[in-house]
Amino acid sequence: AAAAPATARYVEVDPHALRPDGSRGVGGRRGGALTSFLLDRSEWLGWLLAHEYSPPPDSSRPPARAADGLSACEAGLLGELQLSFLLFLRLSCLASLEQWKRLVSLLCGCEAALKARTALFVGFVQALRAQLAFAPPDFFDDELSADNFLRSALGGLAARAGAEPLAKAEGQQALAPALAAELARLRAFALERFRIDIEVDLADEDEDEPTVVELPTDR
Repeated sequence: AAAAPATARYVEVDPHALRPDGSRGVGGRRGGALTSFLLDRSEWLGWLLAHEYSPPPDSSRPPARAADGLSACEAGLLGELQLSFLLFLRLSCLASLEQWKRLVSLLCGCEAALKARTALFVGFVQALRAQLAFAPPDFFDDELSADNFLRSALGGLAARAGAEPLAKAEGQQALAPALAAELARLRAFALERFRIDIEVDLADEDEDEPTVVELPTDR
């Protein structure tokens, strides 16, 4: 009998999705707690790294941090980001495309983790810049691809990283120079290749930002 085709199995990173144990990432959060959880995905990212990407205790993978400062679980997540992109690029695997989109959205939706997990986000921004090099120059203008998730994802990343003056004013930890430099390279790359400034042109396109709804008033 012919062998069954190999299938990539990915970690479920959507906090709304039903997990194998019947739970959801959002848990029982309601109201303001749910809003905060979704506006900054850092807590969810931390849970995934600890429970889904950490190697088992008896794993042969070294638990120590690599030379680039990545922990084993962070390296696992970045590896899945790169694998899903390559499987879509080379094999046109739509499931891999969806996983890549979910991982990009997850990482672009984090704010506190930008400061707490510098090595992870340096690696992410470097990988994302290399992956975007495969997109055509008119990617953000073409009618078929202009309205894509990357507009909101990059806009959200720029907005969260751009809140730096406020963070400094409140006495919080500033972005690490290595991450700030990689974000600057990503901005310069997008400006040169796509003619868009992710800190200006996409600043208002973050899907996770709350929407203000004007309610009619009785007269």
